[in-house]
Amino acid sequence: MRFWTHIPASLLLYLLLIWLFNLPVTIPGMVITGLISVVPDIIDKVTGKHRGFGHSFIFLAPAILAFMINISLGLSIVSAFITHVALDCVTKKGVPLFYPFSETRLLYPKKEKSRITTGSSREVALAMLVIFCLVPVAYGLMVGMPDLEEIWAQDEDVEENKTENNSAKEYIKRDYRRYYSPKSEDKKVEVIVKVVEIRRNYSNSLNRSFNESQLNHSLE
Repeated sequence: MRFWTHIPASLLLYLLLIWLFNLPVTIPGMVITGLISVVPDIIDKVTGKHRGFGHSFIFLAPAILAFMINISLGLSIVSAFITHVALDCVTKKGVPLFYPFSETRLLYPKKEKSRITTGSSREVALAMLVIFCLVPVAYGLMVGMPDLEEIWAQDEDVEENKTENNSAKEYIKRDYRRYYSPKSEDKKVEVIVKVVEIRRNYSNSLNRSFNESQLNHSLE
């Protein structure tokens, strides 16, 4: 792949990692990432071995040391190396990832026709797609994108609201079954019948007592 594909791809991954780890976005960090993304090709030109040490996993050793110094610097090196190797693996020649221990090249996809020729129109289309994704991400991080913690907190609130709504629905269902089930209706009918009987007996007792009082009064 050409530099105009490696640079935006490394920047895209770098910015996504910066956002993931909630780190500040800096112009020097972006510049360093862009520069490191072309270092593998420069190393291979110096050593005279096309896709040799510059494309080997040994390149990750400086990244480990960089993480001990500065996390952002470490992310720059990792982003630049990963994207560079991943993109070159899609080309016709692939990448000897375990060079110098093995010169077996990592290639994908398996079909050669599906791989991209360096400098071809397909690479141009890929670079444009990467830039199309990079611009909104870079703009969002520079202006201000929501933190992942806030997004996760909102998701937790949504889940809690769903749980509360489900609990409320279950309560309503239980309450409905409690008061409107056939068994409850039968109990209501029984209670009403008993109340009517009690009132009838009470009224009868009142009438009986009234009649008895009248009879006693007449006898006197």
